[in-house]
Amino acid sequence: MPLKEVNPLRCIPRISYTNLFTPDWKNHDRQCEPVLTSSTPVPAVLQVCQEARNYGLYQKTFSEIATPGKGFQYIWANLDIDIVDIEKSLFKDFKPVAPTIRRLEFKRKASCDFFFHWESDELRTFINAKEMYVVCADGLCHMTSLGRHGPPALLCSNENVFFINLKDNKRVFRGYKGLAKIIKIY
Repeated sequence: MPLKEVNPLRCIPRISYTNLFTPDWKNHDRQCEPVLTSSTPVPAVLQVCQEARNYGLYQKTFSEIATPGKGFQYIWANLDIDIVDIEKSLFKDFKPVAPTIRRLEFKRKASCDFFFHWESDELRTFINAKEMYVVCADGLCHMTSLGRHGPPALLCSNENVFFINLKDNKRVFRGYKGLAKIIKIY
């Protein structure tokens, strides 16, 4: 039996926490420029093996939205498999890189009119998103307003939309069937 060639350098999906952070200056006369931050460490394979960078498993991403003159601002990610979690950052801030994101996670208050009536339209810029993870910051009970107002402008198929309970991350509802269950429960 012939031996299969094994590639020791493999990617595993991970959540890449990415945020555009605007410093809160005490002196408000200064213009506050947003800074790209990430709490996700550089993938271990890139720290261990210099050759791994040549394989293209991970790329430096999001430098397009960084503020010039603020040093190196990028994250290492494999956008084909990694979930990009922008938390509370505005969708408009990620507009230049939105088409590159395949899996998006964000945290919003479902009870917030700003999200439903204005910001949710900006989700259309994530044209290549295959999966979206919606973390309801004020509890799943507020997701029932999705049933009344209609879902936000999600581009991926409805079975690839996951509604996550912030208080219990193990409680996940999938697609519009999951949304119907949320409405039934609450």
